[in-house]
Amino acid sequence: MCPIAGTAQSTRSRRSRRYREVMRVLWEERIFSIVRAVGMERGAAGFFAADEAESSASAAAAGRADEGHASPEVRLRRALERLGPAFIKIGQMLSTRRDLISAKLAGELAKLQDEVVATPWEEMALVLTEELGAPAGELFQEFDSAPLAAASIGQVYRARLHDGRVVAVKIQRPGARDAIETDLDILLSWARFLAYRSEWARDRDLPVIAADIAHVLRAELDYLHEARCMRAFRDAFEGSEEVFFPEPVTDLTTSRVLTMEMVDGVPGSRPEELRAAGVDTDLMVRRGVESYFRQIFEMGMYHADPHAGNLYALPDGRVGFVDFGRVGVISRQHRRAVFDMLVAVMDDEPADAAEALLDMATAAPGLEVVELQADLARVASLYREGQGRRDVLEVTLRETLATVRKHGLNVSSDIVQLITTLGVLEGVASQLHPGFSVIDAAKPFAARLLVTSMAPRAWQDEALRGLRRYRRLFEELPIAVTRALRRAGEGEFKVGVRPEGYQDAMRRLHEMVDTLALSILTAAFVLAFAYLMAQDALADWARVVAGIVLALSALLAAWLLVAIVLAARRRRRR
Repeated sequence: MCPIAGTAQSTRSRRSRRYREVMRVLWEERIFSIVRAVGMERGAAGFFAADEAESSASAAAAGRADEGHASPEVRLRRALERLGPAFIKIGQMLSTRRDLISAKLAGELAKLQDEVVATPWEEMALVLTEELGAPAGELFQEFDSAPLAAASIGQVYRARLHDGRVVAVKIQRPGARDAIETDLDILLSWARFLAYRSEWARDRDLPVIAADIAHVLRAELDYLHEARCMRAFRDAFEGSEEVFFPEPVTDLTTSRVLTMEMVDGVPGSRPEELRAAGVDTDLMVRRGVESYFRQIFEMGMYHADPHAGNLYALPDGRVGFVDFGRVGVISRQHRRAVFDMLVAVMDDEPADAAEALLDMATAAPGLEVVELQADLARVASLYREGQGRRDVLEVTLRETLATVRKHGLNVSSDIVQLITTLGVLEGVASQLHPGFSVIDAAKPFAARLLVTSMAPRAWQDEALRGLRRYRRLFEELPIAVTRALRRAGEGEFKVGVRPEGYQDAMRRLHEMVDTLALSILTAAFVLAFAYLMAQDALADWARVVAGIVLALSALLAAWLLVAIVLAARRRRRR
């Protein structure tokens, strides 16, 4: 067998085994709706009946004594945990899509933890050597083989460069890429199949959502992408006395190994250590939140995984950011629409909130805008009544996404990710410093941003962007018009416009023109013969004729007046 054919067969075999494993876990966790949806219920039942011993053993290992009583949400979360890294991350991402799934399911999926047993250093060392071309002992002055952290995709180690700098080295687990690609292949296949069979999946563009998830996961597998994002943040906040972003070490970074400046501090996930170190958590949270506002609304690029473990309190008072595998990007138009919607909700302007929401969403046919405004008014009332609550922003954003789902609005994933990140950010802020209000911290920034957006320079920049967009149109328009006119002159095509109901409109127009012409003539006769009768030199017989014509003209004028009144009444009846 040739190597290529052998590799292809091996890939198919691996995917087949993984597919059977996925179906087994779903069956054992009683996720029957998914099994039925992909048309595998009969095959799964026969397969698992033939392999009952193994199925029972794996179920017992999962410790699921409450199998008959656990909710579907809990069973789905357990299934994803058992299925490993890719499915755990898929569940974590789905937990942020509250425009697609219920709040209860989103809350359960948010419990998924990306923590696994560490891979032995001997295996990780092989990856480092393969990627960097030399063993750790040659590349680094010191290298601690005990991992600082172990996640599903990679493990982080502490090391020292030959120039004395302390760095963190993240190494991708062996086989992680192949395993995740296999699971993504299953995910994308299921999404296409469900879209073919389910109206719900088609309406929500399930294949597009699956493709977005696959894109994010593949980006996390590429450490070069993470290094580029890290560099962008560091450049944007260069010289900041409030926040710190580590610098990547380019010559020791590949797609599977990332070397970066060490962030030495206390992680926000260790509150006891924060208190022992005397950290001002209010200042820490304020600086972190303000940095997020700058990232989102000024850069259009932000750290999209803001859990407490990714924020460090540094000895000099700055807030350090780590883990840039998940970075959100949002366009200028979308972030402006999100800002406008949040301001409208805070100002209790449901009509403006609805307009902003429609600017960033695709509405389904038959959307009831009045009902949408009523629901957004309810969201605004929740915000007003929730003043003082530490989760008021999270509640407001959650209800906004529920409104999106209720009215069948299709919102792009970048907007949903941003809204969800803001909600998560509030939860992290409350965790680090109970009572901290993200809304209060946002108001000064929002005021500055609003003033900046109305400044002459902002108008000038907006006008220049508009000119750039239309420059090509202006350049190509004369040529396109010339070509069209030439083709029209040569008889290649004809353009005809026939509006609906045009025949009635044309008939009424003819009637109006005829009536107007007759009125003008009648007025001319009346004026002319009245003038003749006023002449003293006019003969008696001529005066009689002029009087008769004048009387007839008066009768005709009266008839026109009656006709106009009757026509107006008929139009009102219609």
